[in-house]
Amino acid sequence: MNDNIPVSAWNASGAPWDDPHIEPVEEEVEYSCVLYRTTNATTENYEYDVEVDEDGIPYSGRCYDDTDWLKEYKSEHRTPLQLIELLRKTAEKLNKEKPSNFWKEIISECQSWEIGDEECHMM
Repeated sequence: MNDNIPVSAWNASGAPWDDPHIEPVEEEVEYSCVLYRTTNATTENYEYDVEVDEDGIPYSGRCYDDTDWLKEYKSEHRTPLQLIELLRKTAEKLNKEKPSNFWKEIISECQSWEIGDEECHMM
């Protein structure tokens, strides 16, 4: 018998701790993860900034203050949601060609994904 039960319940018949098999239950959960990807993105949205270093020598650099790096990234690369959608479509196609529980599971697992927060910045 489990020693973590209340003393007054030791003799209770039908108590869950005396049941040799507890039925599994299904509950709604929210899975969350953070993905990072470091890659290159191209932009034409910058300005040249001319500054002077501590020795008084002028140099020019690029100013990206108005650059929307998320927009630039998305114009060149797929997002995780786009990749999941591509996987779902591929699984549907393969499941039509050769039906299997594996592809049905993949199709099901590709449903209900949402982006909670999305950002992109220069490294």
